[in-house]
Amino acid sequence: MWMWWLLLLAVLVPSQSWGFWCGIGLSLEVVDFGTVPIGQLREERLWIEHTGREPVEVLSVQLLQPPWASFGVEFSAPQTLAPGSRTPVRVFVRPLHNIHQEALVLFRLRCSAAEWTQTCHLRAFGVDSDTVYASTNGLWGEPLRQRLREMLQSQLVLPYDSARRAIFFTIDNRSGTVECVYTGRTIRVPPLPQPTVFNVEHTWPRSRGADTLPPVSDLHHLFPTLAEANERRSNLPFGIVRRVLWQLGGSRYGFDSAGAEVFEPRDAHKGDAARALFAIAVRYGNMTGMLTAAYEALLRQWHNQDTVDAWERERTRRIAAIQGRANPFVERPQLVGRLYRIGGGADFPPVPQPVLSDTLVEYRQEALQWSYRVAILNRGWAPAQLRAVDFLGIPEGVVIEQVVVDSIVEPLRVGWLQFSLRAERRTVGEFRVRLRFAAGVRPLELRVLWSEPSSVPMSPAATVLVGDELLLRCTLQQVGTASGRLLLYTLQGRAVDLSSFLTTLPDGVLQARLPRSVVPRGVALVCFVVGQHRECRWVLNPAP
Repeated sequence: MWMWWLLLLAVLVPSQSWGFWCGIGLSLEVVDFGTVPIGQLREERLWIEHTGREPVEVLSVQLLQPPWASFGVEFSAPQTLAPGSRTPVRVFVRPLHNIHQEALVLFRLRCSAAEWTQTCHLRAFGVDSDTVYASTNGLWGEPLRQRLREMLQSQLVLPYDSARRAIFFTIDNRSGTVECVYTGRTIRVPPLPQPTVFNVEHTWPRSRGADTLPPVSDLHHLFPTLAEANERRSNLPFGIVRRVLWQLGGSRYGFDSAGAEVFEPRDAHKGDAARALFAIAVRYGNMTGMLTAAYEALLRQWHNQDTVDAWERERTRRIAAIQGRANPFVERPQLVGRLYRIGGGADFPPVPQPVLSDTLVEYRQEALQWSYRVAILNRGWAPAQLRAVDFLGIPEGVVIEQVVVDSIVEPLRVGWLQFSLRAERRTVGEFRVRLRFAAGVRPLELRVLWSEPSSVPMSPAATVLVGDELLLRCTLQQVGTASGRLLLYTLQGRAVDLSSFLTTLPDGVLQARLPRSVVPRGVALVCFVVGQHRECRWVLNPAP
């Protein structure tokens, strides 16, 4: 549930909206893609709109998103935005998971007035349009496991003799050939091979709980194997063999690094075996406790390394035609990531993980009233409950006029903190905004550095075209100040430092004599920079 917690009641200060300094704004502060089927691309274009009078630097663009979100952003940074420009930013989503998803695009900006992070909030709801999996929309943890168990329980399981025939004649038969999943050896079928030559492997060993109906005949974990390989595997757990006692076709039997006896299937079958065990564990439970945390961690690694291929998908479709249900971890392998444990508790640890969209604001503007807005993204699996917002080290003369914040940020969602302040006089200093959450969550802090703007006022620049040179002059109203810089910005936002052409004349005059060859033809923006103060002017370099 979303709640607005009003800490201090006041009227909004009529200032630049939420830290949109130097005329910078976003055409959209929230991009809501709506409902998007998994695997489908949906994109939008937002614009960085610059209505100010000086260039603004985009230092970086970052995407902050929680687990299972699938957003993206395309923008080249760093770059400089010229006054009056409207710069496109492509944002998109291609959901992999059928859940509600949120994310933040963070634009780190800098101009003479401030350095800050401007935030765009992205939202989408990924859905599975397949009727079989639509009921898993929005689920993870134990509710997801229970739903998958219900799906697998509604299947028909054959008697074992019928299941064995189905493996050789239907499920694993490819144009009359059946392949051993451990060694790659093949056999022609029919006839049905003798068990001493080729038999059926129980990926979940019969001695570990799969010795009675229905698990003994569940096709999801039955595979054709060479009798020799099946005998070597026996009822051993899978593992990484370090001391080899037997090997054939890429599979090995021996001892792992801890000295335990294990069997390692060839690489092409590692993921298949893992997904078979996951399906059995969901359907029948962790029989005899075989799926320990360490064992499951190894299987998850194999699941990620040996991804689902076309044959594995075809195989599970053939099983579904007989039993009525496919292996959900083959048709939707991403569901493994939404279960904390398959052999244990499926719920994720109920720990919130809030993070801020910005941790440092540097403010240098002359205005004594302003507002700021910062996002709180909860990357954890429990609500982040805010207990207090503290303003620490407030400089003398600064008054906090309004604080509005979401007191609860739900898992994988975004909340907001916004505050307004006023200074009774020009202030220099630093203060911190600290957010304190319920017990067990570290506080978050936003540092605000407040400094005076440059005290070097400048008269407007003059530009004169003299033969093959552009003569630029800018007069300082105070003499004896620090030397300046000269920057040129093209219409494409590229910055060129021309300070080597700049000289300081008597009486505080900055002058540059630029060969026209170093200035792009057409219109460009030149800026004299002294300290944090800039004086900019458009110049025209016409074609000769």
